Amino acid sequence: MSNISKLPNISIINEEAAKWIVLLDAQELSEDSLKELAQWMQQSPLHREKITKQAELWGAMDALQELSALFPLPAVEPSLHKNNNSNNKNNGVLGLLAALFRPRVLLFSFAPLAALFFSLVMLFSTPAAMVLTTKVGEISKHTLSDGTQVLMNTDSELVIEFSATARIVKLTKGEVNFNVVKNPKIPFIVYAGEGIVWAVGTEFVVRNLGEFVDVIVTEGQVKVFSDTKKSTDDLHISTDFPIDSKLNELTEALVSANESLSFDNVIHNYQSEATENLHKKIAWKEGAIILNGETLSQAMKEIMRYTDKKIIITDPSLNQLTVGGRYKTKNIDELLSTIAEVWQLDVQYTLDDKILISSI
Repeated sequence: MSNISKLPNISIINEEAAKWIVLLDAQELSEDSLKELAQWMQQSPLHREKITKQAELWGAMDALQELSALFPLPAVEPSLHKNNNSNNKNNGVLGLLAALFRPRVLLFSFAPLAALFFSLVMLFSTPAAMVLTTKVGEISKHTLSDGTQVLMNTDSELVIEFSATARIVKLTKGEVNFNVVKNPKIPFIVYAGEGIVWAVGTEFVVRNLGEFVDVIVTEGQVKVFSDTKKSTDDLHISTDFPIDSKLNELTEALVSANESLSFDNVIHNYQSEATENLHKKIAWKEGAIILNGETLSQAMKEIMRYTDKKIIITDPSLNQLTVGGRYKTKNIDELLSTIAEVWQLDVQYTLDDKILISSI
């Protein structure tokens, strides 16, 4: 049996959902098409979410009314067509569910109708995605429904969308350490920036702060795909992560323990990590920042992730001052005081939540 799984692609799912809505609107669904639609909707909560959003574009148009020519129905009560913003979508689908099983509709075989009924019920009974967040300066730990442990750094947001076929999470911002429970049959997929990180059971960090996404693997192996917005549906991945001649070095990479990379629409800085540098990059997991030769400007940029205040270096000559040390992020005022004492700096706080750093 093949262990190759199709790569979920949001843009492709969107396109497919739109095509189904067009077919529904054009009343061009055959018995085989009904079977295909049922199978498509059962693939994942993401498929059901996207077709729901496409259906919402109908506005006040009721799904039962749109399908009345496809399924021979008795006269529809006027109340079914009233535009009620809060219930319009559910009324249309519930009406369709009722209509599908009326005696006059059984021109098609029961099996595809039953499958479609199941899909539509699942569509409106699937729980909403769970969202986890951390405040600025906060670090929090969570256990997901599959047992996976996630440790979230400051100012992060994670959207959880698990299904029977995939464990999908979306890191919309921030930095998270994933300690993934192994399950070869249900891959763990992290969407971040313009790409994804695909794992089966491993531990890794994903950092999404804007321009680039950084990935650091501390245990096991993951596969990274960049530029998934432009990818085609022939992208595949194996749960065994085989290296083959089709691996595109610009947009695909296998990342093993003690390795890291960055990506936007292509992959950058794919490298092995020395133990010291690896510990530095993941020191946040212990509530710390490690500085080792960074400029003061670079150090303040990282420190500002842990405070709501804006840090401004008022003396331009200090920007290139190199600093070092290990500092706790729990108390930023104490951290800045320590840096100021060691490097002979003056730290002033303003009433408008600014921190001014200058020479003494």
